[in-house]
Amino acid sequence: MALVDQYLDLVNRQLPEAAKHDSRYPVRFNHCFARIVLDTLCGGEWYQYIQKPAYKHMTERQLQEAIALGHQFLTDPQACVDANQASLQYRGKGK
Repeated sequence: MALVDQYLDLVNRQLPEAAKHDSRYPVRFNHCFARIVLDTLCGGEWYQYIQKPAYKHMTERQLQEAIALGHQFLTDPQACVDANQASLQYRGKGK
């Protein structure tokens, strides 16, 4: 499976599906998971670093790192919670 396909499968299917069955996830929707992964990857609001749409403009290394983050979130929902808080802070919406 190509890296782009793996990334899209994680944020569009696997993570939202996991969130349906595990209340520890802070979000439920694919675009929210994509925001968290991409903001974490970039260390700020992702669209300041990667042209939209991100999946078409990410480097191979960025895709690999985004996939690794997605897998981390699948196995450790708390990591997703923590990354979501950081993402919200980047956007001036966090605690």
